[in-house]
Order: sequence, then structure tokens, then C-alpha cells
Amino acid sequence: MKNKGLVITLISFLSVIAIGLIVGMILLMTGKFDFGFDFGGKKNMKLVDSYEAKVEDINKIDLNLYSTDVEIKESTNELIKVEYYSNKKKNADIKKDGNTIVVNEEEYGNYCIGICLNNRKIVLYVPNTYLGSYKFETRSGDIRFDVDASKNNVEIETASGDVLFENLNDADIITTSGDIKGEVTNKTKIHSTSGDIKLKEAKETSDIKTTSGDIYVGKVTKTTINSTSGDVKVDKVTESMNIKTVSGDVLVGTLEMKQNSTINTTSGDVTINNNVSNCYVEFDSTSGDKDVNHSDRKSDLTLKVNTVSGDLLVD
Repeated sequence: MKNKGLVITLISFLSVIAIGLIVGMILLMTGKFDFGFDFGGKKNMKLVDSYEAKVEDINKIDLNLYSTDVEIKESTNELIKVEYYSNKKKNADIKKDGNTIVVNEEEYGNYCIGICLNNRKIVLYVPNTYLGSYKFETRSGDIRFDVDASKNNVEIETASGDVLFENLNDADIITTSGDIKGEVTNKTKIHSTSGDIKLKEAKETSDIKTTSGDIYVGKVTKTTINSTSGDVKVDKVTESMNIKTVSGDVLVGTLEMKQNSTINTTSGDVTINNNVSNCYVEFDSTSGDKDVNHSDRKSDLTLKVNTVSGDLLVD
């Protein structure tokens, strides 16, 4: 009986391997498969296509990519230039559609086994006089702004890739798996399903949210922060904050709030190291201790802290 069981197990295992090989051969024959073993990496990337247009003729840059990094750099002239690099053959179509530069990347070459080192990169050279919008959609690839994009509307959606920027205003960033790191945001929505968010400053009406990851903001003006699983750390609050965590601690360095604010945690401690706002700290907890050394009950300002399970410390 034992031998019969082993035989059945072996037959099942070999059947799975055979099916996998057949599928792989079909994909290879149809040109949709790439083992991706290229140990030259990014050093072997070369310029395979480029396009340029006058800045006054363009009001939108639209990239639809599968597995390509994007870098946005400042142009030295009044031309918008797109450069497409690859260590494989050309895999994208670059064109002008009305007042929009469109880059559409084909899915070919994105099936990989083991190590996948297909490397592609798009470099955008954009003059600082460009006032149009950016719309980037990538399945897998990092996006890096080396320019101040505060004058532009920015939409970014990436399934797997990091996003780095300097200054964004009126932006919408969504990542499924990737970190987000930036200098300054204003009226910006930043949502990450799995990844950390790190910002130097979040200004008026910024909306920051992560499902699984930590959030760090150096300076907060008027900001909403939500974390489902992860800690939230803010160095300084100068106007107001609304922070909510399901599972994670909240740490605020200096509190100088000028409007009513709230902190809600399901499971996590709340710590405010330096409360200089002369506000009243209202605490409600199902299970948690309170240690508040700085609270003014007569103040017109109120910080409401609600925890299901967590302690509160205010100095």
C-alpha cells in the first residue's frame, strides 16, 4: 500500500512538471516567453528608441508600462524628450496623439522563470516650463521624479514598484506593493497596499494611507493618515491631524495644533513627546492607561484620542 501511494504521488508530480513544460514550450514558440537570464543587467541597456516634441505642443504625458523603470529629469531646452532603453529589443510604441505623448509597452517578454533580469528604462527630459499632466501606469517598475512637479497634475498607479519624488501638488499615487518616498506633498492622495510611506512634509488636505506598512512624516500641516497594519510617526504637527491605525503605534514629536484633531487606534499606544499647543487632551480607551502631563481643560482646542487597546502618554 505504501508503494502504491508513492507511485501515485510520483505520477502526480511528474504530470505537473510535464504540463508546465508543455505550457512553457507553447509560450516560447509564440514569442511570449522569456527566461530572463541576462546577467549583464542594467549595464547592458542601450538606447533603442526616442521621441521629442516642443513643450508648448504637449499638455499630457501618458505612460502605460509593464516592467519598466521611469526617471523624470529636467530638460536643458524647451523640448520634451522620451528615451527608451533596454537590454533586449524594442518593446514599446512611442507616439504623439493630439497634445499627448503616449508610450504603450507590449506584454511580450514579461514571463520569467527563476531570475528575471529583463531591464528596461524610460528617461523623460521635461523643461521646468511644462505645465501639463503626468499619467503613469506600470505593472512592475520604479518611478523617480528628479524635478519639481508641483505645477503639474500627477496620477501614478503601480502594481509593484517604488515611487520617489521631490515636490507634488494635486497628485494621486496608488501602489500595490512598493515604498513611497517624497519631500513635500500638498493636496495629495497617497495610498499603498503593501509598503512604507516616508515624507518630509505633508501640507494641506493631504491623504496618506497604507494597508501594510509604516508611515513617517516629518512635518504635518493638515493631513489625514490611515494605517491598517503599521506604525505612524510624525515629527511635528503645526495645524491639524487625523490619524487612524488598526494595528500600530502612533508617535508624535511636537504638537503645535491650531485646529481640533483626532487619533484613533484599535491596537497600539499613542505617544506625544512635546505638547506645546495648550489643547485639551480627551482620552477614551477600552483597555489602556493614561499618563497626560500637559492638558488644558479650559482650552478651545481638543485632541481626541480613542484606543481600544493601548496606552496614552502626553508630555
